[in-house]
Amino acid sequence: MEHLGYVGRRGKLFLLRPEIVTFASAYLESMNLAEVVRPHQQEIRDHPGDNSSLAVLSQYDFLYLCMSPPIA
Repeated sequence: MEHLGYVGRRGKLFLLRPEIVTFASAYLESMNLAEVVRPHQQEIRDHPGDNSSLAVLSQYDFLYLCMSPPIA
């Protein structure tokens, strides 16, 4: 993987390089995250009646991947 450019090395540590995104994007495209998460989000949302979101932290920003709005 290192000689293909997918990982780099810093001392004894291996680091993922941007080229690894090609594997991640193929995996993410093979499944619809919203379809998998939505039923669980709606269940969480329905209990308190508030919205439910799935997000990841990217340095100092939240990237929202999926959201179930509150019940009207």
